[in-house]
Amino acid sequence: TNGEIVVMEWPSAHVLRRIPNNRGHDVQMLPNGNILYTTGNWKRVIEVSPEGDEVWSYGLAEGLEHPIAAERLPNGNTLIGDMILGKVIEVTPAKKTVWEYANPELANSQMRSSRRTAAGTTLIAVERLNKIIEVDKSAKIIWTYQATGGDERFPYQPHRLPNGNTLMGLASPGEVIEVNPKGEIVHSVGGGDGDIRMVWCSGVQPLRGGGFMVSDYQGRRILEFNADWELVNEWRTGSRTVA
Repeated sequence: TNGEIVVMEWPSAHVLRRIPNNRGHDVQMLPNGNILYTTGNWKRVIEVSPEGDEVWSYGLAEGLEHPIAAERLPNGNTLIGDMILGKVIEVTPAKKTVWEYANPELANSQMRSSRRTAAGTTLIAVERLNKIIEVDKSAKIIWTYQATGGDERFPYQPHRLPNGNTLMGLASPGEVIEVNPKGEIVHSVGGGDGDIRMVWCSGVQPLRGGGFMVSDYQGRRILEFNADWELVNEWRTGSRTVA
């Protein structure tokens, strides 16, 4: 709700830097210190240097309507998901589209995050249909996870883990789960019966060493869990609702 990205120390939450983002939904710190982020209604994906200078963008001029997800890939290209157009594209630094997946199920604000796997497939959260799909290089769906337990489980962001399982956050009630390729839940925290209660989990980020961080969006908290799924740090975001 503050309409900004923050760079902060963790777990003290001491803010080092703020960047306006028009309440965008995605951000990635790049290895060179640049920051890649989405701006939603500004209809642009922007990369800025540590000094705050814009060094690359992709947006309205290229046909975007509402970019909700952006990821810089190891090959230097950028993966962008647009929740109005209903498609995920991979574009080169020269802004040439080299891969595209389009599906009406992703349009009309139904999709959220998209993330590339190490195998080259793409995981896409079709949030409002309560499912995660995996799309291969030929733009075919090769795997689907359908969240259960209510009409508003709303999976927001999937990550393929090194062990082949998939990590994601859910809503109503807030829960982080790890599912195997068969769709079986092998780890979870939160949910209706857990000791740790969350309201609506949005962004999830795996960490080195096997832990992960999660934003409890409506609960206004950022939580850090270790590799044993134990809560080790918590920050209450106050006025911020963090995607």
